[in-house]
Amino acid sequence: MPFLGLLGFLGIRDVYQPLDGTLWFWIAIGLCFAALILLRSAQGRAKAGKDVQFFFPITTWLAWGPAVVAAVLLLNGMLDRSQVEQHHQIVADKRAVRGRWGSMTYYLEVTSWRANRGTEELEVSDGTFGQFRVDDPATVEVRKGALAVPWVARIRQTPPASY
Repeated sequence: MPFLGLLGFLGIRDVYQPLDGTLWFWIAIGLCFAALILLRSAQGRAKAGKDVQFFFPITTWLAWGPAVVAAVLLLNGMLDRSQVEQHHQIVADKRAVRGRWGSMTYYLEVTSWRANRGTEELEVSDGTFGQFRVDDPATVEVRKGALAVPWVARIRQTPPASY
């Protein structure tokens, strides 16, 4: 169950990308690995003939943790009826990161519209990544989220101002 929840989280995160996606990623990963460590410990104790009853309540909750995180993001996005907030920013940097099995993850770093932040790092598709260069204007469309988790609805090029 921890891995299925984590896979669900990764899929839902791509559809309803939370503005602070890294935080949500580490929460889901942390819950998954905590459940796996406890399951492994319970397995070892069971093989040694020791009582493992006390492992079950917490391990069960932790095993469902990544799925709960995925459900929160899904409901947050699906039930969101807030207005789109458009933030006209500048692309400060862009990165393509090669994953362990050859997959690529693309990031745009844009100037931040939030207080006490210099930039916002946003994971984007390869198509969106290819549309931008450093110093290009970008419009980041953000929604508030039904469960108060702001998420990125879209990132698009800002058309030049007409004179």
